[in-house]
Amino acid sequence: MKIVCHRESLLNGVSLAASIAPSRSTREILCSVKLIARKSETLALGTDLDVAVCARLREVTVEQEGDVVAPAHTLVDILRSIESPSVTIGSEGRYCEITAEDAQYRLVTDDPEDFPEIPVAPEGGVTVPRPFLEELFARTSFAVARDVGRYAINGLLLDVGQGRITMVATDGRRLAVASRDLPDAPAALSRAVVPVKAFQECLRGSEGCATVRLVIDERRIHFAAERADVSAKPVEGEFPDYLAVVPKERLGTARISRDVLLAAVKKASVLSSEELRAVQIRVDKDRMSIHSHVAGRGEARTEFAVVTEGKEDLSVDFNPDFIIDFLKPLPQQEISFEYKDGGGAGLFRHGGQQDFYVVMPITIS
Repeated sequence: MKIVCHRESLLNGVSLAASIAPSRSTREILCSVKLIARKSETLALGTDLDVAVCARLREVTVEQEGDVVAPAHTLVDILRSIESPSVTIGSEGRYCEITAEDAQYRLVTDDPEDFPEIPVAPEGGVTVPRPFLEELFARTSFAVARDVGRYAINGLLLDVGQGRITMVATDGRRLAVASRDLPDAPAALSRAVVPVKAFQECLRGSEGCATVRLVIDERRIHFAAERADVSAKPVEGEFPDYLAVVPKERLGTARISRDVLLAAVKKASVLSSEELRAVQIRVDKDRMSIHSHVAGRGEARTEFAVVTEGKEDLSVDFNPDFIIDFLKPLPQQEISFEYKDGGGAGLFRHGGQQDFYVVMPITIS
């Protein structure tokens, strides 16, 4: 194999593939990327067996077709260190030679035949505007369970069909749901629990692209874009019935500016201990106050105007980080806080009925 490449373009493509390669693995070849050079296209492949990336390399001249498997992170470091605009990569036997005006490298490689097969995205699926995926991910991913062994809730539930695309995340203490209209979605509903890193790689690999083609089959989820394709095994386990935890009854609602509530919670959380992260939200007629207290340290309180409907006497304790996580990615608009009593979950809505967030209260003895 021998290719001549624009260094920056090569670095961008190889970095995409290398980002999924583990630093250490019992299968050493997984720590590498595979370069495939053909007259029609040149690809950089990387995988950890759960998620796979296939990046298309641009500004490449293929002088000799072939494949080479090189250490992923070493190759990225080499391309970053080179200053000349053009790089030549060739393979001879078990060696990969990287040549530029200012440096030459020779790396020991693995047999390309031993590199795991990267699944190709099948035809069909549905085309999704990339901004939709970016928004849905930002408004839900923070609620994914981080505990090892939680299986299905360690990923993001993706529902596509019936004219909509919906993303859901929960860790058992909070639930984030975001949805967008998708007229091209098929009538039949497709569902998969997707690893967080698969979405992260999808967004990286589709940066600058207008759309992403999404395919959900029995074995994998595929995200295909102009720059790169990403595929992933679904997370094992059955995602819980998230609609069952959405409060069905509300006695009151407070409408609040997102910026005002975010600032108030941040201020109150300053005096919230690491052992018990809690702030108290109190709702009265057209007023809301947020209070925190740490024994032996002091207390904080902030109060501001809201628009209330229904029940106006509420006091409930929440983890302030959970409120902040929800508010940070939202635009500067009004949100609504729906409640029943101090012992029930709080329901926050933004963007009408499409996006909502459920937070379980904290019981303080």
